[in-house]
Amino acid sequence: MLSQEWHWNNDCNSYPVEILLNGQANASLAATISIHVTDPDSPAGLYPPRRSKMYEFKFYTPEESNPNLQVMEYHEDPDLKAPNATSVRIPLMLKTLILDTTSKTFVGCSAGFGDLVRNSGNSTLGQHFDMARCSEGGGTYEKSPYLHFTINNSTSDPTSTVHIQAESKEWAYDNDAPSFSLLRYNRDPRTTPEDSKEATILLRSALTKRNYPSVLKVCANEGDVSLEVLGPLSVVMGALNRFSVFISRRRIFSTV
Repeated sequence: MLSQEWHWNNDCNSYPVEILLNGQANASLAATISIHVTDPDSPAGLYPPRRSKMYEFKFYTPEESNPNLQVMEYHEDPDLKAPNATSVRIPLMLKTLILDTTSKTFVGCSAGFGDLVRNSGNSTLGQHFDMARCSEGGGTYEKSPYLHFTINNSTSDPTSTVHIQAESKEWAYDNDAPSFSLLRYNRDPRTTPEDSKEATILLRSALTKRNYPSVLKVCANEGDVSLEVLGPLSVVMGALNRFSVFISRRRIFSTV
């Protein structure tokens, strides 16, 4: 147990960002994603480095919506301030991500969810969401044979297509939290596998929190709130929520 706590505190030491995914077993409640960035004035060699929570998102299926449409929405906390004068919380262009698990697509929106449905004249998301209503990029994903994302018109580089793929075929489990290392590629590794040597780690799962198996820490090599980060995290959150349901079930143990 002490080893787990040590790894929880230190496994992301070499990364500039750590992200906490708080899974939710209750489908009527929102899961949360919080992004913690290393402070610019954190002393070199301080482990774990001093970090500050910069952004928080909620992940949920809106009431009475198509259950295959899920929302990741920026949650603006008025009490959340920049940690010091040298830290700047950049206003987000990407406020909402809509994930369609049927078509395996997602899209980024500059408006909050409430504004999206209000402008459409509806109170919730219908069977199909008009992706054209969002202009902050979009992407598709596959879960097999490898977890793979193709992101077009990405928020970090609108002129390029980015490919993100897991190193291992196994990443989601019925009886454990997701475990993965996602690499960023300039070209599709499914057709140009020789480019794998040029890939860089974008997101890597660390481990779950001691006594809180539904809370997963993820190490990140960038703190930009971009589709390259939020797109994969939305899919991972779905897997973590399913595990949260499993781990919350009441179990009966035999004493025989």
